[in-house]
Amino acid sequence: MSTPTNGITPSRIPANTANPCAISKFFAFIADPSHLLQCVRIVMPRLYDNAIALQYDGPVPKIVNVEEHRARIAAAVWRVIAARGLDAVSLRSVAVEAKVSMGQVQHYYSLKNDLLFAGVEHSYLLIEQHLEQLLAEAEGSPREVMLAILTVLLGEEAVVRDAIRVNVAFAARTQNEPRIHDLLTSGDDEIIGLCTHVLAQAQRDGHLNADLDPVAEARLLFGLATGLGTQVAVYGGSSAQALDVFTYHLRRLGISP
Repeated sequence: MSTPTNGITPSRIPANTANPCAISKFFAFIADPSHLLQCVRIVMPRLYDNAIALQYDGPVPKIVNVEEHRARIAAAVWRVIAARGLDAVSLRSVAVEAKVSMGQVQHYYSLKNDLLFAGVEHSYLLIEQHLEQLLAEAEGSPREVMLAILTVLLGEEAVVRDAIRVNVAFAARTQNEPRIHDLLTSGDDEIIGLCTHVLAQAQRDGHLNADLDPVAEARLLFGLATGLGTQVAVYGGSSAQALDVFTYHLRRLGISP
């Protein structure tokens, strides 16, 4: 039997304190370096990890960016819905679109409702980012900001049309799923408030008929823009015609585009 490195041998332990046979086996066990490492792994796991790390000279493992993976899958859901509708969303279709395994999709979105919500959330973020870019280029007056926002909602650009199709696909779910309702209607009141402000100012300046209600007209203006955008994105209407109709209505209100 090998002598342990700490100098303690079974013969030095009083016989009445433990089973000599068991103690002999214990010291024989830990005398083996591989067995000693197993003991360290159980008793002091952090020390064990450090010991293993010192022996490892391979490449550093890549750190997984969880948010990046989730965003990639959410974008894939959005593309599937925009192209083929809600019924086309499945683990397989999303995995193929995202170029990841089905296991990865399920790992990040274990529930289908969460997967679908990720798609509509991505749609909302796309519109938001697009608007922010346009507003950065606008002159900055309330009127210019209003026109920039409402013109985007007409669906002239492909990314906006895709987003509108996704939003419409989720419209029926807003009654039973509050988080989808809240997301799809987020920002609507702010846009209507902006329109109200612009129309009220136009009325004070004498451009808007004094008999008209700026609040009601603001809601009509917002509804017209979103309705025309839906016609373009979902039913294949002409974006040029939608813009003509919208411009015509603005002129009736005394607001030149």
